Amino acid sequence: MRMTKLIGSLLLPFCFIAAGVQPAQAVEKQDQQATEQPAAQMGRAGSTSSDAAQSKRYLIKLSSAPAAELARRPASLPRILPEASQGLIRQIPRFGLVAANLDTKSLQALSSNPQVEFIEPDQLRYLFSQYTPYGINMAQADRLPDLHAGEVTVCIVDSGYDLLHEDLSRNNVDGIDLIGSGNWYEDTNNHGTHVAGTIAAMNNQVGVMGVLPNGSINLYIVRVFDSSGSAYLSDILAGMAECVSTDVGADVINMSFGSDESSLAEEKTFRDIANQGVVLVAVAGNSGTTAKSYPASYDSVISVAAIDENKNRASFSQQNDQVELAAPGVDVLSTVPTGTVSTPVVLSQLIVSNSLYDARNMQGSPYAEVEGTLAVCGIAAEPCPDTVGKICLIERGSYYFWQKVQACEDGGGIGAVIYNNVDGTFTGTLSGVSTFIPSVSISREGGLALLSAIGEEAHLSVGSYQDYHEMSGTSMATPHVAGVAALVWSYHHETCSASQVREALKMSSEDLGAPGYDTSFGYGLVQAENAKLYLDGLCGGSSLTRADQDGDDDVDGHDLALLASAFLAAKPSADLNRDGAISNGDLQEFAAAFGTVPGE
Repeated sequence: MRMTKLIGSLLLPFCFIAAGVQPAQAVEKQDQQATEQPAAQMGRAGSTSSDAAQSKRYLIKLSSAPAAELARRPASLPRILPEASQGLIRQIPRFGLVAANLDTKSLQALSSNPQVEFIEPDQLRYLFSQYTPYGINMAQADRLPDLHAGEVTVCIVDSGYDLLHEDLSRNNVDGIDLIGSGNWYEDTNNHGTHVAGTIAAMNNQVGVMGVLPNGSINLYIVRVFDSSGSAYLSDILAGMAECVSTDVGADVINMSFGSDESSLAEEKTFRDIANQGVVLVAVAGNSGTTAKSYPASYDSVISVAAIDENKNRASFSQQNDQVELAAPGVDVLSTVPTGTVSTPVVLSQLIVSNSLYDARNMQGSPYAEVEGTLAVCGIAAEPCPDTVGKICLIERGSYYFWQKVQACEDGGGIGAVIYNNVDGTFTGTLSGVSTFIPSVSISREGGLALLSAIGEEAHLSVGSYQDYHEMSGTSMATPHVAGVAALVWSYHHETCSASQVREALKMSSEDLGAPGYDTSFGYGLVQAENAKLYLDGLCGGSSLTRADQDGDDDVDGHDLALLASAFLAAKPSADLNRDGAISNGDLQEFAAAFGTVPGE
């Protein structure tokens, strides 16, 4: 009898923790000053007339006696503070506060007014920031709502799951520990929690988002790896048995582990599981060679290679004729167990018209998340015009970065995007000057592209992420594919098979590298929306069948009542046309089906 062997270091070779958030080539050229030196003839110090004319928004706290008077008689403000009356925005008599736009002269007058206790800028406050990892957009997961995800179960065989994490705690999740050194809802390695976050981190205005972010996907966690990152094959196979048990019934199994040695027992087990109608997904490997990794290189398993945010093959990603798909696996931000990260990750994000741009936070930028239309502001030599409530697009040059951000603020802007005036990206600093809106830098190429998107909706965020970390490896690529497989299958779970889902993922992928199949990227980058459309035509079934809500083989008044109830409650069963939304289109589908007999 063949003895079960220890698969040494199964997790750690497939997961590299990023040493830093920025690659060396992305940092600004050393011969350029990150803070910008202003041209002497254009310095703002000589612009006294414009400075006197502009005003800013301030919060004025009245001294006790005038505050009490304002509380009794709100109409008394013009007499108490005439300098604040002209630019009055609002008064809050209960707290003795007044918000007003003040020019330099009025500010100086009020600062020495005995009626005033103190004056400070009227600061902006923002909603908590949420970051969308680049892989979610790259894999088209953001284009496909997970309305039907409750019909599918994903089993994650790994090192556990942090049930207390802010982005994972409200998922529909259960699990089992098979190694006796803890609970399934604990993770002493970080790996399993990171993988789970890529699949199902929640859309909850904090942290990150996963492929299936709305908390409806069924997750089952099998803990077989401990803090060492290794596990016996027998424990792994026992975990697979849990995944496909009657109580769990997994549709997709994520396996972010592997070894360079194959096993007859493993190969046969995985073939049997695939034949039962389960999609198996595993890592291609991290040695950067043409060697094969197992279980990924069994025919029954989808082998996943890793690419970076520019869709280039990751240097560590293995290349062989078993590689089937590629997915993001370099510097992937995801969840890690609470309290395990000592230094928070600070990241920026810019999305305009659903396109993601490589943005880097200005050093010293406040953490914030804003949304508004994009407005152009040239080099920001003066307060940006027509930018109230908008995000300013500014070209680098002539002025300090903090001056450019303040020019956006002075014009009423809510965020600043500064693009390079030479090719490439750069990093910048606000030189310790306090600003109140988020600010980022982007490449010249990105800035020129955005000039054609002026007036489009933009989303800008700068955030600090304490219980999150960037990791690299084919371990990080694999959950993108497992998540997309579950997402796509959820739309047609009753009518499509596991083999058809696998076919759809392959045939709808974005071709990378040499035309056609290749050993670096397989069939290409996994694409959720494309795969769903492929599956629609392959085995999607008909809305006529779905209109038969009670399953009695006709579409009648009882079905109408059931549909109306589901429609008003926005239940997945009301999505007759399977477009991921509950809309009038579904009512039109039902009207066309009413009075018919499905199948005839």
